[in-house]
Amino acid sequence: MAPDLTSGAIEAIVGGNSFDRPVLQIISSKKITAAGSSADRYRLLLSDGLHSYSHAMLATQLNNLMESGEMDNLAVVQVDKYLCNTIQGDRRVLILLDLNVLAKGSDVGVRLGNPQQFKPGEVRNENAAQPNGQPVAQAQSPAKKDQPSNTSNGPTSAYNSRPPQNTGSNFRQGNNPPASNYSIKAAPGTPGTPGSTRVHSIASLTPYQNRWRIRARVTQKSGIRTWSNSRGEGRLFSVNFLDESGEIRATGFNEAIDKYYDMLEVNKVYFVSRGTLKTANKQYSNVNNDYEMTFNNDTTVELCTDDVDLPTVKFEFVKINELESKAPGNNIDLIGVIRSCGEVGTVISKASQKEITKREVQFV
Repeated sequence: MAPDLTSGAIEAIVGGNSFDRPVLQIISSKKITAAGSSADRYRLLLSDGLHSYSHAMLATQLNNLMESGEMDNLAVVQVDKYLCNTIQGDRRVLILLDLNVLAKGSDVGVRLGNPQQFKPGEVRNENAAQPNGQPVAQAQSPAKKDQPSNTSNGPTSAYNSRPPQNTGSNFRQGNNPPASNYSIKAAPGTPGTPGSTRVHSIASLTPYQNRWRIRARVTQKSGIRTWSNSRGEGRLFSVNFLDESGEIRATGFNEAIDKYYDMLEVNKVYFVSRGTLKTANKQYSNVNNDYEMTFNNDTTVELCTDDVDLPTVKFEFVKINELESKAPGNNIDLIGVIRSCGEVGTVISKASQKEITKREVQFV
């Protein structure tokens, strides 16, 4: 017997309310192939038995659940952690950050309940559950192969080239207090964000946004380096920012070093807004993001003094038997045991004809 779904959860979450560990069904999924070395993404059609919702994405760190078959279509999951962002007016994108598979779709076999497509702003159904989550009756009708509607209008726009407007986010984790207790208040006088309480997720940032604000932890900070080319010379440094949805690399040049270098400290959390977003140069960045940030004269960085729960590190582990499917030159996370470690030696690179250091390690 399949677990009961949390009726009314979709309406509550998309409406901006906090909801603790809702149980939802994955009606269908669609793989969105990423460009370059970025991770693929999965778009989901979710159901709480009362409503279905197609503007949902699976966080890339959970891709292994789909790829391994542990989570399949019609699976029932408990969502332990999620993020809900507003893009393009009133469209809300629900990103699943952490979940437990309660029942595989192959075992459930049917769509539960009689979900109707949810449209933000519609009148609340009298039978919808309050945020404590009442169960929905199970239906035994044959499963339908619904696919998410036109992806160009869906959540993939948060990662591609659609210009979002007036965005916000709602984050919920485990048994933490309701989201209202985590309201983020801008410091008085912050340029461009007077009285703003809206925070964007890093995963939702694109170069086509004019106004955005992230709250993220500094996980890495480089030293100050110098550069020189045909256009001149200068100094630069970089930092990696991380939030619940992903990470992004930010670089500061010359005057930005004097303004931000001493301010930014590893493991501290900051509000950042009005940086320049552009397509990432993978030659200089190992961060899993299609875009990167540059500090400019209008960029605002302020220390976050709120008690927030943000990750300090992010891993996307790859199994050893899956390494052959990864593109050469990509950075991966691997966990295992080193069986043997050779001596350090040197070889001549065929590509550059330069001498490079080499060590052979056996990993199991």
